[in-house]
Formats: sequence, structure tokens, C-alpha cells
Amino acid sequence: MRRVVLAVPDEFAPFRQAARGLLAEAVPPHAIAWSEGEPDLFAGASAAPTSGGVGDRVGPAPDGPCAPPVAVPARFLPLAEEVIRHRAPERFALLYEALWRITQGERALLQVASDPLVHRLERMRRAVSHDAHRMTAFLRFREAGPNRFVAWYEPAHRVLRQVAPFFTGRFAAMHWAILTPDASLAWDGSAACFGPGVSRDAAPCEDALETWWQDYYRATFNPARANETALRRHIPRRFWRNLPEAETVPELLSQAGRRTAAMTSEKLRPVIKN
Repeated sequence: MRRVVLAVPDEFAPFRQAARGLLAEAVPPHAIAWSEGEPDLFAGASAAPTSGGVGDRVGPAPDGPCAPPVAVPARFLPLAEEVIRHRAPERFALLYEALWRITQGERALLQVASDPLVHRLERMRRAVSHDAHRMTAFLRFREAGPNRFVAWYEPAHRVLRQVAPFFTGRFAAMHWAILTPDASLAWDGSAACFGPGVSRDAAPCEDALETWWQDYYRATFNPARANETALRRHIPRRFWRNLPEAETVPELLSQAGRRTAAMTSEKLRPVIKN
């Protein structure tokens, strides 16, 4: 059994390097055990070849003259770059299985939406894309000093690298840091730097921006369209603890009926002519 350990689990390049080497050696999907983390240099030091003739190797497969680029359909790369950020541990095996089938003659595999493998990869891609969109919508910065801001966020998948261009473009004039359990991102106004993940305890406490967000949400809240079910579907409960405006939701929902009735009675009040 060939064991491949990817130290950077949310980047496509290390997986591509490993996959090229494995395909060059014609290693089938069932003969590979994928994992993530730091390779154990001693795990496979004395491993003997299996009966199939494939040795037990720790770390990425070789990439060099014996591992040329693999020709794949254009739609595979964007699919793989998103799926690789999914938290499912089997994502590497699924992507390699797709690569194996494509290189073994199924060039149109990704066009077969009914294929179980393609269907699963597409669902994983949509989940990552949706999670990245949520991060851009639900992340809130807190002031940590003059023109310095910090945000803590817990994404469902490893999407920090994917959304980095959005934040560096939107908040280019600020100095800020985004902290997640998996990784962190710092921006000094000109360059971005990725670092290790941190726990929620490292996140800043409340600041003056909390009140601003709450006042803004109160001002834009439409009681006539209050729908708690739709609200929970749009903003799942797990995001609420990191959204300052979430503290105002119970209050606004409880007042929605009375405020709507008052608005309606005001509109129906007859006009008194002098």
C-alpha cells in the first residue's frame, strides 16, 4: 500500500505533485492511502514491498522527469481546487480516482452528472463555494488599535486562501488579521502573510464597532418581512455568536408583530381634510 501524506491539505499544488508521480507509476486508486499532516519520517523506513510490488512510502510521490504533466479536461482544475478545501478526509482519494479514470480513457467523465463519483465531487465543490460566500458575508472585524482590525471566524471548510483576494481587495487600506482554527491571514496594506491557526480565545473582545453593527441592523430591519425560519436558514445558528447584530435578533423578532400592526394602522388611517 502506498501512503501519501500531504502537509498542506488545502492547497492543490502538493496534491497535483503527488498525483503526477503516482499516475506516472500507474499506481491504481485502491493501492493508495491518503492522509494529511506532517509526514512521519520513520513510519515507512523498514517497510517491505507488498505482494503487488508497490512499496510503502511516506510523503508525496516523486515529481520530476518521470512525472510529466497530465492532460485533463479544463473543468477538472477549478473543480479540484475547490474540492481540495473540503474537510472530508476522502477528498484526495476521490480526486485521484477521478484523475485515474480520466487518464484511463474516460475523458468525458466530468460531463456525466449521474456518475456517483462526479455527483459527489460536485456536491463537495458547491459546499466549499457556499462556505466561502458565507465567510465574505458573515466575518466581522473588531478594532484592535488605530487602523488595526482583527476578526475570528470558524469556516466549515478550509476556505481562507480562497477568500483572501476578496478581503485584500475590499479592505486594502486597512491593517488587519483574520484568525481561523486552521490558519491565519495578516494584511499590512501591501502584502498578505499566511500563518498558523489559532483558537477563539485569541480573538479580540467587544469594541465600539459592535454597537455600530447593532444600530445598523436595527435601522435596516423590516418587521413586515420578519421570518424566523428563513432567517435561521440564511444565517445558521452557529454563526450567531460571532455576529454583533445577532444579539438584536430576539428583540427585533419579538417586536415585529407590534411594529407591523402600527405601520399598517398608520397607512390605513383616513386622511382628514380641513
